[in-house]
Amino acid sequence: MELATVLNIELLYLPTYSPNLNIIERLWKFVKNDCLYSKYYDNFAKFNQAIILSLEETQTKKRKS
Repeated sequence: MELATVLNIELLYLPTYSPNLNIIERLWKFVKNDCLYSKYYDNFAKFNQAIILSLEETQTKKRKS
C-alpha cells in the first residue's frame, strides 16, 4: 500500500466473488451461449471443434458480441 501511494496508484478492492468484473467469466458465458444453448453435437469431436472455433472467432467475427 505504501508503494502504491508513492507511485500515485489508487488501489480498488473487489468483492471476494465478482464474476461480472472477471473477464474470463464473461468469455466463458459468451462461449456457452454460442456453443451450448439449443445446440446438439452427436460426438465430442464436433463439440470440441465448436468451442475452438468460437474462441478463435472471438477477436474477429464475433468481436462486437
